[in-house]
Parts: sequence; structure tokens; C-alpha cells
Amino acid sequence: KFKSFDELDVVTGEPVKLRDFVSLTKKIFQSSSKLNFGILPYRKGEVMTSSSNSFKLRSLGWKPEVTLKHGLKITKNEYFKKKNS
Repeated sequence: KFKSFDELDVVTGEPVKLRDFVSLTKKIFQSSSKLNFGILPYRKGEVMTSSSNSFKLRSLGWKPEVTLKHGLKITKNEYFKKKNS
């Protein structure tokens, strides 16, 4: 059962390594930023993979329709559309 204001994670339910997410985002946005993965030592408890539960949304009949890559491309296009308008 949902509360009147409930937080819902809009996710596929598939975990994503943060390194993969950042690298994909850099590529899609054609960033010239240099990524220095591993330059700082790993810290205890540091999150390396992002995952979330889509159970609440799926219980409402929702299902993911785009991949992470496609979703980032949509986000990029919308960002630049609004920025240039």
C-alpha cells in the first residue's frame, strides 16, 4: 500500500557499476573531462554499484521501456533543447 506521498525509484532493477554509468554519460555527452578512476584509494563502505528496487512501480503495472543508454540520450537531447530555447 502506498502513502499519500511515497518515493518511487524509476529504475530497471538491474544494478549498474558507477564506473560504467559515468563512462557512458561522458561518452553520450561528448565530454572532454578526464576520468581518473582509481586515483584515490577505495574507502571502506564506498558505493561502487548502484541498484534500486522497482517493486512498487512494477506492482502498478509499470515496466522499463528504455535502456540506460537510450535514457541518457533522451536526457541529453532534452537538456540541450531547453538550454538552447
